[in-house]
Amino acid sequence: MSTTTPPLPAPRIVPVLGSKGGTGRTTTVVLLAAALTRQGRRVAVMDATADGACTEWIEDARADLPAGDSLPFELLAPAGRRMPATAAEVVLVDTDGNGTTFERIRPLLDTAALALIPVQPARIDVNSLWDTLDTLEALHPHLPALVLLNRADPTTLTYRDTRAALAEASVSALATAIPERVRYADAVGTAPAASESWDAAAAELLGRLFPAAPAREREPMQRTSFTLPVSVHERLRWASYTTGKPMGELVSAAVASVYPAPEDSRPAR
Repeated sequence: MSTTTPPLPAPRIVPVLGSKGGTGRTTTVVLLAAALTRQGRRVAVMDATADGACTEWIEDARADLPAGDSLPFELLAPAGRRMPATAAEVVLVDTDGNGTTFERIRPLLDTAALALIPVQPARIDVNSLWDTLDTLEALHPHLPALVLLNRADPTTLTYRDTRAALAEASVSALATAIPERVRYADAVGTAPAASESWDAAAAELLGRLFPAAPAREREPMQRTSFTLPVSVHERLRWASYTTGKPMGELVSAAVASVYPAPEDSRPAR
């Protein structure tokens, strides 16, 4: 008797977009992919760039790993304009920083869960963000966009102004900002190391991709009332009258004599 394997659920596809170079798209894809695996998710990376920067990074990192070790995420080979078959729950797609990106990966955008846009908190980068959002809105008006502030210093006025501009324009952004660190720039071509900032960003992103189901309200417990037979009720009244004990105490004693508590639940004497 043959059994049919149920199809795998479709992955959450997250293209990492931007119309300006140098915002950290490839770095975001690789380091965020590793962070998502540390959150317990199956993750894959797809390189949709013309120069294959993401693929080169991953292949260099694999070459430097000890024998038998592997990266914690999968690298998907581009299958034309379609998503290759994968068991991953999340697929991050690296893209180019030019206008041809949207057309090249348009079928992927049609099935994407959201678009992640890394942005440095600088005026020229924020101006480029508006262009990216306008293009995305024109081609895919129903695709949510999510900004990740990268190479950020929360103590600066520029950072605060960027946050304010995003809020004023009602643009969603992760609360986590990735700080400027030399080790992130030096990570190119190496296996990603653990990072609190990227782990926090990954946890936030998963909250957007897999929102928790609302907790079901517990129904109020219904009280069950019962009526004692007249004969029993009269006996209890007489016992209460003659002993001076409350009827409730007499009922509890009677129940305990019929249904004694287990040995391990009786109070110690």
